[in-house]
Amino acid sequence: MIDAGYTNQAGEKVIAIDLLRSRMGVRMKVRVHPDIEEFFKRWGGGGQTSNEFGRFWQPFIPTDKLQYWSYNTGNKDREEGFCLHTSGGPLVLEDGSTNLAMLRIVGASRGVDFIYDAVMSKSEMERVATKLRKASERFYLEYIQPVHMQIFVGVRDMRIHTTEPQA
Repeated sequence: MIDAGYTNQAGEKVIAIDLLRSRMGVRMKVRVHPDIEEFFKRWGGGGQTSNEFGRFWQPFIPTDKLQYWSYNTGNKDREEGFCLHTSGGPLVLEDGSTNLAMLRIVGASRGVDFIYDAVMSKSEMERVATKLRKASERFYLEYIQPVHMQIFVGVRDMRIHTTEPQA
C-alpha cells in the first residue's frame, strides 16, 4: 500500500488516498475530511454525475456505482497543477496535471474504494502517489484551509514644502 494523502499542520489526515496493486488493477481508497465533501456539494449545487471523462475508474464492488458531486472549474485548476473535473480519467493527465476528481466522489468523507483499471509498476505507483500527495496538499491549502486576512491602510502625515519662485 502506498499512501498519497495529506495531513494538515494540526496533524489531522484531511485527505487519505491509498494505492494498492491488485489483480483487478490499482485499488484506490479515498477518504476526505467532511469539509472537503461539503465544499464540492455546495459549489456544485448539490448535483451528482457519473464518470465524465473516461472509464479507468470502476467501483470496487461491481454492483455499486461511482457518483460524483457536480463541479467544473474548466481549466482554471490546471494552472495550479491539478484537475478536479476529469472523473474516470487517467491519474496524470497529458498536460502533466494530477487528476484529483476522486475527491468529488459522493461519500468520500465516509471513505470509498474504486479500481483504477490500469497496470502500474511499483515505481510508477510511487511517482503517481507523490504527485497525488503534492496536488492534494496544494488543493487543501488553496481551497479548504481556513484563511484570515486583514487589510490595513495607513496614511503617513506628509508635509509638502513649497517655495515661491524668486523674482
